[in-house]
Amino acid sequence: MAGETYLWLEEAHGGTYRLSTTALAAQIERLAQRPLLMVLAACQSGGRAHEPLSDRQLGARLAAIGVPAVIAMNGVIQADAVRAMMPIFFRSLSHDGLIEQALTRARAAVSLDHLWWQPILWTWLRDGKVWHTAPR
Repeated sequence: MAGETYLWLEEAHGGTYRLSTTALAAQIERLAQRPLLMVLAACQSGGRAHEPLSDRQLGARLAAIGVPAVIAMNGVIQADAVRAMMPIFFRSLSHDGLIEQALTRARAAVSLDHLWWQPILWTWLRDGKVWHTAPR
């Protein structure tokens, strides 16, 4: 499809395959229970830098089909930034389930070395909590 975006995914045996973002969103939409949170560390999963947000971007698509919280990357993000942010993000999130606070802490940790604004959050959680009790 013209203008379609694809992800290269790794299979259990180490091979790879290409999946369109439209197909991925459709598969997730068909799930009886959708994930509470999806983090897309792939470049441009939240759009290209300086491009208006639209429903063509994977992050926005996933939020639109009912995933309560989606984090995607705006523009081309450096792997170092993802490696630096994600442990802080998940540690904070596991503490109290507050997604915006966890993302803010992760951004603050990399703000001097990387483009802190690249992670975009889509959420329709009323109280900002991904979960209300700490995971075990």
